[in-house]
Amino acid sequence: MVKLVYIGLFPAVLLGLAVYIQLNASPQQIEVVPSVMNALRLHRPSPDGTALGELQVDVVSVPPLPPGHVLIKVAAAPINPSDVYRMMGSYGSDEERDALVYPTFLGFEGSGTVVATGGGFLPNLLIGSRVAFAARDGGSYAEYFVGKFDEVVPLPDDVTFEEGASAIVNPLTVIGILDMVERGEHRALIHTAAASSLGKMLLAMCKEREVPLLNVVRRESQRDLLLSLGADPRDVFVSTSGAFLSSLRGRALEVDATIAFDAIAGSSPETLMQAMPDGGEVFVYGTLSGKAVEEIAPWHLLTERKILRGFHLKPWLDTQSILNKVLHFMSVRNLLSSTLRTVYAKEVDLHGVESAVRHYMSAATGNKVIVKL
Repeated sequence: MVKLVYIGLFPAVLLGLAVYIQLNASPQQIEVVPSVMNALRLHRPSPDGTALGELQVDVVSVPPLPPGHVLIKVAAAPINPSDVYRMMGSYGSDEERDALVYPTFLGFEGSGTVVATGGGFLPNLLIGSRVAFAARDGGSYAEYFVGKFDEVVPLPDDVTFEEGASAIVNPLTVIGILDMVERGEHRALIHTAAASSLGKMLLAMCKEREVPLLNVVRRESQRDLLLSLGADPRDVFVSTSGAFLSSLRGRALEVDATIAFDAIAGSSPETLMQAMPDGGEVFVYGTLSGKAVEEIAPWHLLTERKILRGFHLKPWLDTQSILNKVLHFMSVRNLLSSTLRTVYAKEVDLHGVESAVRHYMSAATGNKVIVKL
């Protein structure tokens, strides 16, 4: 008899749940949103993609807010290498660059407060929340941003907007790198541009997980920086030193470093190929040299069974299930004020971005910039 009562109540419970969700699915708003906003946009790329293009702070309409999306009042947004490439007009493939319509919005990530939603039960759960967000097509260098609800990360109370602003690009790239190391059952890895913000995060994560990491830097001062952060002296290599390649090769063979992640391009992938054991994989994920990948000796591929590939955050995220995305976001969220914390050297407003980027381009290490809105 009891079972029959429960069974009879089940449709009523479902109906009540459906009504509750429907009542909480209409668009929400917690403050008056203006019709226009300030936004930094690229009006024209540089002719050869090696210098900053024409940047301008424009007054534009606040984007429309479709269902399943949230409107974020932006508080802060970092300047990453990918942002600088977009400002030059050299970011992305030829097809992606050709598809850009100018003026185009800038900024690939940021943080702020969800002040309105386009409707939907899950988006409405975020109303009033402090969040970090991804701007896949740009747009974080603006007073407001509209994004998909599943591409924002609620921030813990002890994480500032400044810390949360860099919660997506670098931390998730580090998570992606280590995911590939684990899935490929690699024992150790090599990383170039190791004194960058991302490099310091990767160092901290590898120390926590006890994964051997060989760090490649350009200058002795960068080596000293990584040593001060706890890197093993045997695992930091200065690429301009005379014994660089032989030292890196010897250590790579010793710890069996069969995967490498290169942020430089140019001749760097070939150098990594020379240093790695047979069967090694080199993933290019950046172009800090401003050059294409230069000639790879064919015997690396033919007889040494080495592989050259590319890694980019967006395609990697697209391969992840919703559950894995949530787990990755939660991992990042819990480490933003510690292991994955970003330190900034300077903060600017929208009008100060261009001059700050020019300085950043001349010396990126230790000169991380954040845009405050």
